[in-house]
Amino acid sequence: MIKNRIILSIVFFVLLFTVGVSATVGVTSFYYDKNPLIVNPGETKEISFGLQNHGGDADATVKVELADGFNIAEFTDENLEYFIELDGDDVSVPLTIKIPEDAQPGQEWSVGASFSIKYRPRSGGALQISSTYFKDFKVIVKSEVPTTQATKTIIPSSPLVNLIVLIVVLVLLILLMKAFSKKK
Repeated sequence: MIKNRIILSIVFFVLLFTVGVSATVGVTSFYYDKNPLIVNPGETKEISFGLQNHGGDADATVKVELADGFNIAEFTDENLEYFIELDGDDVSVPLTIKIPEDAQPGQEWSVGASFSIKYRPRSGGALQISSTYFKDFKVIVKSEVPTTQATKTIIPSSPLVNLIVLIVVLVLLILLMKAFSKKK
């Protein structure tokens, strides 16, 4: 009897581990650790995360939640559960960033979202595999750029400068007249 249970347990675990679901949901964003969102005080930006499902054999359902940056960010879609078919991409998850008017130069926030992903194999069956992915980026208020004053270079006007300019113009006119008279 114990032998049968051991054999049955081994068969069960072998079957459990041989059933494979391969799926890859990717989350993309133009903003990331080395490329923060740079904003001005009082500015509102519309950005989005992108979802795609490539390289597997399962459809996916992704539930999105704001995980950080609650005071400046909010998702604009009412339903934050997205279905992504196998080989599907360009599923946009829009997000609005609103910077306070009194934000100071150099002030920064972290904005992040969690993506809870459930995979359902296309081959049928009720097996579902779940995972959660977190994506974040910095939002930084621009530092004040020092304003530069335009400078104007003034050429001194004196009788000597005027005389030199007059001589140069006369020499050029004489050279042009000689060049045209030789052609005739």
